[in-house]
Amino acid sequence: MSHLDEKTERIDLKAVNQARAALGQSETSPQGQAPQDRQLFTLEVLSKLAQQHSSQPDFKELINFLLQTLSEQFSAPDTFAILQHPFFPGVEHNYFATGSYQDNEFLKSMRITIEHCNHFLRQKGPQRVKELDLRGRSASLGFMLAESGVELITPLLHNNNVIGLLGLGSNSIESEYEDYQLDRLDALVFAMVPFIVNSFRFTEISNLFKWGQDLIDNIRQGVFVFDKNDLLKKINAPGFKILRSFKPNVPSIDSLYRVNINLVFPESIYPGLIQRMNLANKTDNYEYAGILRAGSGENQKLYNLYLGQTTGKSSEEIDRVITLEDVTSQKKSEQNFM
Repeated sequence: MSHLDEKTERIDLKAVNQARAALGQSETSPQGQAPQDRQLFTLEVLSKLAQQHSSQPDFKELINFLLQTLSEQFSAPDTFAILQHPFFPGVEHNYFATGSYQDNEFLKSMRITIEHCNHFLRQKGPQRVKELDLRGRSASLGFMLAESGVELITPLLHNNNVIGLLGLGSNSIESEYEDYQLDRLDALVFAMVPFIVNSFRFTEISNLFKWGQDLIDNIRQGVFVFDKNDLLKKINAPGFKILRSFKPNVPSIDSLYRVNINLVFPESIYPGLIQRMNLANKTDNYEYAGILRAGSGENQKLYNLYLGQTTGKSSEEIDRVITLEDVTSQKKSEQNFM
């Protein structure tokens, strides 16, 4: 049996035997696996999965872990998964595979249709491809799977929607999959779907956050967002440049995360800023716009200052926003003109 690298370390029969020993039970062999062993295996895999993906639920790594697990435990070198958006079915498809299925153009081009969904909502759980009863416009799926050497196919179900299909090719000894193996596959897939859905959601949120960060990084103004406790929770690249112009020893943007506003904008450098924030806090809509002088002497800068706040369902969710735009050159030009 092969093993994955440390990042996707597998729980195999040795781990099961170690667990049995800890429980005072005798070891077992692959040929003599009892139902309780299979249950223990499922729990072990899910435990490992939770440890690996709860803090960093990477979508691609999760699916690859699932396929590698199935490939090893079912001695099936060829596996694949086709997944569509859990919340917007039909929008996009993602293909993952092991073995020869990585280069299978037929499987790569396969799409989950409404007809496929209707079938797998009626016939839930793993099915042998040769026993698929697909008719009408969905019949081509069975032919495509059979031509690709797929032996087992099972839907991934979430909220009564088919969010994906998972297939296994023939096993290494080319024997037919037994009923207990279908039960094990069903239990594993059922338990892992919540991980897949949450990982998909996390990936989308991460991409959205990156898109938002890129957006605010590409505007001229420095943007600073503080939470209800006046701790910095977001800053863009122009904002960091403003701070570094007065405090060049600030090492990085990350070093400012959750730093108090009085340290980010000390009175000695940004006189009157905190006072203006307190005045804005007394208004109904928390808004202020004006000119802020920062620094002194030759290093003095002039900024267009705007104070505002984000909207939230409660006061706990409201953040205060500061934007600064360097207008030093503009103001100097105006003075020279006058």
